[in-house]
Amino acid sequence: MYYQRFLNNDFIHSKYNSGYCGSSESWPQSAWTGSIWDITDSTGATNFANFGGWSWTSGSGNINLFETCNSASSNSIIFGGSNNFGNNNDVQKYFKNLPSHDQVEVSLKFYFIDEWITERFFLSVDATQIIVSDFEWWRTDFNNNYCGSSCNDLINQEFSGKTSHSSSTMTIYFTTGLLLDVSVASYGFKDFNVYLYNHCDNSCVTCSVNNSPTSCTSCYSFAQLSGNICTCRDKFYFATSSGVPAYCAKCNVACATCSGGADNECSSCYSGWTLSNGVCTPAPRKFF
Repeated sequence: MYYQRFLNNDFIHSKYNSGYCGSSESWPQSAWTGSIWDITDSTGATNFANFGGWSWTSGSGNINLFETCNSASSNSIIFGGSNNFGNNNDVQKYFKNLPSHDQVEVSLKFYFIDEWITERFFLSVDATQIIVSDFEWWRTDFNNNYCGSSCNDLINQEFSGKTSHSSSTMTIYFTTGLLLDVSVASYGFKDFNVYLYNHCDNSCVTCSVNNSPTSCTSCYSFAQLSGNICTCRDKFYFATSSGVPAYCAKCNVACATCSGGADNECSSCYSGWTLSNGVCTPAPRKFF
């Protein structure tokens, strides 16, 4: 019900050494897009950490929370950054009261700052690791020094991953394998988004069992819940179209109830009218 584009989470590396504080690598990137529940945090503004639920371990960094990395860009504020997030600075975000869902997908733009030496960045949803990637500081795609020390950086790298998930609570963990001090190698990120996917039956808005029309827990407008089944109210019918959730549309004006919107799809008629082959016509008058 809520997929969109195929996610390629295979990061295939082609590495070669080009000297100190440089780098080179070619790898395919693709980001997933899909229907978004309204649970989005973005580091485009410095109130990013004020959404609540954020915490981090106090490593050797300053923990200033934000840094401008790439002053040439109008959207260059990142969460973390040089001498902020590094070794021993594990970050996590806690969510609660999540709506009904069966899958979660996370995307973000990651900043590899200074000397990453075959070390990795990890992102996990609860106990499930969904993103693992490694970058080395000698590759030439670290082609500019945007922030931090004199070493070049690799910034604005898009990552995305997904996993099955249905709990009403969730913790997302950001960790690295960095061994060097935060003054030598560090990281930050921005445009962090969480997508929840709900694969309920088309007749349900939310449900207790996926793809089951008898397990609805809430319904669309002009529908009512009866025994975990959503049915349209009188004078409405369930309309469906490919890829679009079911909704209750109004019957033809000639119908009291109906199975479709045409004038020959009536299921019952108003008083004084008769039903024949799905069509409501005025009942013959009786003369005495």
